[in-house]
This record gives sequence, structure tokens and C-alpha cells, in this order.
Amino acid sequence: MYFMKFLIVILFFSGMMLGCKNSKNITFCEGVSTEGKGINCGLKFETGDLTVIIKDKGPFETAKISIDVYEISKTAETKIDSLPLDVKPDNNTVSVNLSFYRSGKYSVKASKEGKNFADGDIEIIEQ
Repeated sequence: MYFMKFLIVILFFSGMMLGCKNSKNITFCEGVSTEGKGINCGLKFETGDLTVIIKDKGPFETAKISIDVYEISKTAETKIDSLPLDVKPDNNTVSVNLSFYRSGKYSVKASKEGKNFADGDIEIIEQ
């Protein structure tokens, strides 16, 4: 009986940890409304320009963050672009336009002071 309770508790916490690990703080959209909400958001888009919404758990507490774009292949992630982005330290959300003109899978990561705080993956397909 004790073993079953122990097993249930372990499975519960394992599920919680996996759920937290997979949470993404970057959303890919076709645009942003005047209220700051993403329009037509998803994980698979045709080639072109997209709006990337980056959200931190709390205020950025810095004036600059870095956005890194990686192309994902079967064997590696290759950084293909990096850009600094000015943000308001009191805000926790910012949006930026990125261009994706080659089909493939990509990962976008946001960092501040050298530490990643948000990431998201996207697939781009030909029109």
C-alpha cells in the first residue's frame, strides 16, 4: 500500500516537472492587435515575416535583451541570426518582427545578461 502511494506521488511530481519544462515563453503570430494580443498565432507558418511575442515571468529588469535564431537540423542547432533588442525594464512582454524566408525548423531564444529566459520552436513551410 505504501509503495502505491509513493509511486503515485512520484508520477505526479514527474508530470509537473515535465509540464513546467515544456512551457514556452515565445509565441509566433502573424501580427499583434492594438491591445497587444497576438493575431493568428501558431507553430507552423508559410515563409515570410512574423511577429514574435516574448514574455518573461517578471519585469525584464534590464534595458536590453538578445534574440537568437537557430536553424534546427537532424543533427544540430545552428545560430543563423542574433539581434539586440531595447526593452523597458519594467515591462515583461515585447514583440519583434522576424523574417523566415527558407523552409525548415527554427528555434528562437531570448536572453538577458547571458541567461536564456524564453524560447520557442517554429516550422516554416514553402508558400
